[in-house]
Amino acid sequence: MTDGDEPESWLVVYADGSVVEDHPARTALRRGMSAVTVTGRDRECSGEYFMDFDDDVDPGHGSYLVTATLRCLGLTVRPGGAVALVRASRSGQAGIVLHQAGADGRVPADATQTSVVRDWPGPAWAERAWVLDLPDDSPRTEWPVNAALRALGVDRGDSPDEATALGLSLPS
Repeated sequence: MTDGDEPESWLVVYADGSVVEDHPARTALRRGMSAVTVTGRDRECSGEYFMDFDDDVDPGHGSYLVTATLRCLGLTVRPGGAVALVRASRSGQAGIVLHQAGADGRVPADATQTSVVRDWPGPAWAERAWVLDLPDDSPRTEWPVNAALRALGVDRGDSPDEATALGLSLPS
């Protein structure tokens, strides 16, 4: 998704109270949301999960990538909570939302991305990933980061898009 050494930002975004732990690098956003930057070290850590996965797990699912990233950050999603993993650079964006099953452990019957890393506490599933190579003629509100934030429940209100409503700036 990036060209050569082009910088790419990764963030885990969530509603305050949606994760169990408080990460030391948590940044408070507007509208009761928080973000944690995923560093290069965290990305390497999550890549290690892909090197040593169980045979009965499909690491191609977005749920596996998100839970591996969360494990590397030391974060767990509360039952019934959701988080978004978003990536952005000047040439592209991606976003995916992971939902943790509630206390009853139910996963929607139509959920397909249900593979999680070993020892993840309970079932979880991810929505389809949004990916876009920029620039594009689509409205900014439909760009992957904004689509994921909207699926997470962010209301842009009078702001031009969901990222701006939270105080995030998207490369364009």
